[in-house]
Amino acid sequence: AATGVKELAQRSSRMALDVNIKAPVVVIPQSPVSENVFVADFGLITMTNTFHIITESQSNPPPVIDLITIRLSEMRLYRTQFL
Repeated sequence: AATGVKELAQRSSRMALDVNIKAPVVVIPQSPVSENVFVADFGLITMTNTFHIITESQSNPPPVIDLITIRLSEMRLYRTQFL
């Protein structure tokens, strides 16, 4: 089993991510009867990843770390009337 795991680790593919997604806009009413709403526009979600091989490790094959970074940008919060 250990040999099979080593072979799988050596043959496995890695996928690089570079994803940009428009995040949802959430509209929250001030009250059940009010036309005033609070709007939370979560802007843009950006997700990327990088792979780091741990060369200091004694294991064979060396472990690989997949570091995923998620960013929220262009966020806006405001209050307005909902028509």
